Amino acid sequence: ASHPVARWARVNIATRLIGPLTRLSAVRSAIFALFSQTWIGYPRSPAVAHEHIRRGGPRPGERAPFGRFTFTHERASVFDVCGGVRHHLLLFEGPTPDPHSSSRRHLLESLLAQYAVEITIHDVPAAEPTLHARYGARAPRVWLIRPDGHLAYSGAPGDIDGLRAYLDRIYVRQAPVSDHKDGRPALS
Repeated sequence: ASHPVARWARVNIATRLIGPLTRLSAVRSAIFALFSQTWIGYPRSPAVAHEHIRRGGPRPGERAPFGRFTFTHERASVFDVCGGVRHHLLLFEGPTPDPHSSSRRHLLESLLAQYAVEITIHDVPAAEPTLHARYGARAPRVWLIRPDGHLAYSGAPGDIDGLRAYLDRIYVRQAPVSDHKDGRPALS
């Protein structure tokens, strides 16, 4: 502002208030939230799966909740494990050890291999109750995290059709592998 009173207030009052105000935890948190843009969400975006409203846990379109692995992944955070430019699928076992976890993982790996986008699966065993609570996983559940850290899809790991429908809507399937020496695709 070019007004003399505004200039005087900026130089004499604002500069004296900034230091003490930024020592307050609430002010630091507000500044961090503003600049980190963690408040941004895409709940109505066509790039996220729209699920029925459920209680507890985040929804697709929201930023993936921060949390640390306590017993696995060398105590790393979810963002350390799910960083980079890839998509990541968190496979929650549920609150108790599940004998079907490995077969569910195999089905998911088979499905994900059909798409041109690379999606890495990370197991979240029952031994990680804090992460289960953060993600509202009161039963076996999968969360697809986009490279920007936002949740794209959530569902039961056995709902292969639901995940396939979402992936077909957003991503491209890979060309079938050729069985012929000349490179032509195999006929189904």
